[in-house]
Amino acid sequence: MSCFYISATTVFNIVSRSNKYCSDSCDEWSSPEYALDYLEVADKIPHRNEGDQVLLEYIPTDAKKILDLGTGDGRLIKMLRSKQEQEHERQHQQLSLPSSLKIIAVDISPAMLEKARNYFKDDNSVRIIEHDLSYLISDKLITEEKEEESEIQFDAIISGLAIHHLTHERKYSLYKEIYNLLKPGGVFCNLDHVASPTLRLHKQFLAKTTYKKEDKSNKLLDMQTQLKWLEEIGFVDVDCYWKWLELALLIGIKPVQ
Repeated sequence: MSCFYISATTVFNIVSRSNKYCSDSCDEWSSPEYALDYLEVADKIPHRNEGDQVLLEYIPTDAKKILDLGTGDGRLIKMLRSKQEQEHERQHQQLSLPSSLKIIAVDISPAMLEKARNYFKDDNSVRIIEHDLSYLISDKLITEEKEEESEIQFDAIISGLAIHHLTHERKYSLYKEIYNLLKPGGVFCNLDHVASPTLRLHKQFLAKTTYKKEDKSNKLLDMQTQLKWLEEIGFVDVDCYWKWLELALLIGIKPVQ
């Protein structure tokens, strides 16, 4: 579990050999039992709510378009809505999100998608899309949104406990996609499960959480490598903005050109 750095050149050489990234956990996430069990465990991780709240702080208040990668049951969107409604209430405004805000949320699990769609069924500002993040997200958005690639731009792209299920090669290529999908000045916020620097710390994390055992769908990577990748891709103000053991909030901003 020691920290290591995978260079961008190494990843590029691997990624360039194929434009598809077949997920070896697709079958797992297709199982309602597996998906809902994971959701229950993940929701009970100590301090997760603290990380979520810090993530929400860095979503621009004037954001008009947000992409949520691996939305699950829509947890982050629900929290964002609650936060903005509280702000509106303090300002004695109508308790609703701005009508101009559009949120696109993607996930692979049918069980999680059903929960999200049921929750947001009466909300036209939230669109739920089924997609495996192991494959190019930009192609899916072009198909679903019926827009040119240059028109699909987001003010913020967020993710909570999702990207660590992807291969390291796909993590890197997804970060590049995210950079291209952001508007200049847009922010990427990723609260995720990262590798511990030592086996002792990894066991400590398992002991302090409801995981208790290894999740076979995890493909954990150290935080340092991922921060270096974001910088090399072009993000600025890259840092870990919050951390508790193997939970880390990585944030980067696309420069204003």
